[in-house]
Amino acid sequence: MKIKINFLVALILIFSLSLISQEISLGTLHFPMEVKHGEKILKPGNYRVVLIEKEENYYFQVFKGKDLRIEELGIVIPRERKGPFKVVSETLKGNDYFRIKVYREDKIILGYFYSPK
Repeated sequence: MKIKINFLVALILIFSLSLISQEISLGTLHFPMEVKHGEKILKPGNYRVVLIEKEENYYFQVFKGKDLRIEELGIVIPRERKGPFKVVSETLKGNDYFRIKVYREDKIILGYFYSPK
C-alpha cells in the first residue's frame, strides 16, 4: 500500500512540475517603432523581453520595468540543423512588423509585433 501511495505522490509531483512555466530572459531589446497589441500601444524604446513556455506554447512577454505590457504567442518552426542559442530582432520590409527570432537548439521561435503607421 505504501508503494502505491508513493507512486501516486510522485505522479502528482511530476504533473505539477510540468505545468510550471519556464522562462528565458532575452534581455533588453530596442523596439524602433510604435507597436500595437490589441488596445495597447508601446512607444518606441527599450523593453525587457522574456520568452516563456507554458501549456506547450511559447509566449513573448514584454515588460517596461516590472510592468508586463504585452504577451504575444510565439510561432514555432523546426530548425533543420542544430545550432547555438541566438536572439535576433529586426524590422520587416515595409516597416509593418517588428520581429523577434529566438534560435534554440532544435527550433526557431518567432514573435511578430504589428506597427500601425
